Amino acid sequence: MPVRILVGIAGLASLAAYCEGRYFAPEDPVLHFDVLDHFTGRIAEAPPGRPLVLPGPDGVLGTEDDFPIPLLRGDVDLVVRAGTSELVGPIPTGPSSVQALAANNGLGSEVDFVVRAVPGWQTSPFDQPVEWSPSLEGNPVLVLAFADFDGDGRIGPSARDAIALDDEAEAAELVPVGMQMVSLENARASGRLRLLAGGPSARPFRIALTAIAFTGGTEPGFLGGVVPTGPALMTAMPFIPPNDRREIVDAGPAGPEPATPDRPLGLEIRHAFDPAPSDPVWGGELDLALDGTETSIDVVEVVSGPATHFGVAVSARNADYLQLDRRPVRLGLDDIGSSHPYEIAGRIHVADDGGDSEVALQIVPLDPLGSITDLPAPASVTLSTSGNVAIRWPDLDGDPFRETIVVSSAAGTPVVLDDRGGPHDDRLTDRLVLTSSGGGSQVDLVSPDPDVDDSGTVDAADAQAIALRTGLSVGDLVFEDRHDVDGNGRIERADELAAQARIGSTVSVP
Repeated sequence: MPVRILVGIAGLASLAAYCEGRYFAPEDPVLHFDVLDHFTGRIAEAPPGRPLVLPGPDGVLGTEDDFPIPLLRGDVDLVVRAGTSELVGPIPTGPSSVQALAANNGLGSEVDFVVRAVPGWQTSPFDQPVEWSPSLEGNPVLVLAFADFDGDGRIGPSARDAIALDDEAEAAELVPVGMQMVSLENARASGRLRLLAGGPSARPFRIALTAIAFTGGTEPGFLGGVVPTGPALMTAMPFIPPNDRREIVDAGPAGPEPATPDRPLGLEIRHAFDPAPSDPVWGGELDLALDGTETSIDVVEVVSGPATHFGVAVSARNADYLQLDRRPVRLGLDDIGSSHPYEIAGRIHVADDGGDSEVALQIVPLDPLGSITDLPAPASVTLSTSGNVAIRWPDLDGDPFRETIVVSSAAGTPVVLDDRGGPHDDRLTDRLVLTSSGGGSQVDLVSPDPDVDDSGTVDAADAQAIALRTGLSVGDLVFEDRHDVDGNGRIERADELAAQARIGSTVSVP
């Protein structure tokens, strides 16, 4: 945004002053010599190697008065390593890919981890990890796993792959696929993290393990007196998280709810500062590399579990994909065996346009958690609809509403769907049903049109009905497919404009 860019440039003039504002505490080697935020007098939070972004006078990160300082960067205070629960002596400076192991209950994979604090102000912080820190002792550290959904070797939106159509799929990479909280003792913590996603053996899911530790003491009146109020220390991250603990911890006066083995309840880690890849100043500053150059994190490779059923995958590398909780992305293979991001679809938009457009999809084998996986042998899958949507390709039996195909591998088998008849004459919904001896599934097919009340004519009432529901997404209690004219899963201004553009048009009532 222009405001942020201008503020960032203005902030360069104060860089010298910030260099002098350092926290002096030799007795605490983790926080010693960290940069101070002169708006608050507290230690500033920044992932290692990332630009310092101060929250500005309002004290809230992610607002227009943020104060970025591009030339001042965070140091390494925290390191996470995978595949071990103990780390003694000097820490290896480069991560190496570790293979996650299948969980005993068959659901997902597991990997051991260890987190160590290091003196980031020293020239070689990895050589002498911290053995004790008064600001960390007994405090929680949150270990987070972020997945490379599109296989470009980076976590988060990036312009480095020169593929603009996968920005939404890359935005999905900012949502953790695994999370675990443990306590620090002697500036270290260890545990086991469950990972709930994987990839086919030819292209295993690559996942970055990161960590955030909370320093300082607690206050009785703040989040139940169980959440530390000091600055957060972190490994490299694909974004800068909120500085206000109340935006991370969902808790009232009694504090957060108890944790579960797989995910701490009441925690949401999201980005407060994550600029667009095209931003001339900040683009490419925060995406997280998995090539070994990010020394504070580790990389885990995860292979999907055994195939249990078949599902529908739609390329997430297209302009129609929108990153939503109900539109999960997983790593799959394209027709030449390269990594490709796919939405594992539970709902597909088939435009009611009389054949002007088609929908291309893949029928793929899935594991119990919905990740694309390998097949032990080719399998037959029968597809069927109830007649609102036709199976255009393949059509080997002359029946447009039923087809049997063979799926041979994780790459899946392509299928093309289309609406039948003319434009705006179909029912709102249909269903694509997959049946197989290896397990089936079903997917909702939606074909909304601008005549949302099915009166036969598009009028102002249709546009108003959409406007009143703007902002609702699939999964919301009062969301209805009829108001989502473009079928992307979110009711937006574009849906209202589509109805306004056709006011006065006659539409066939199914």
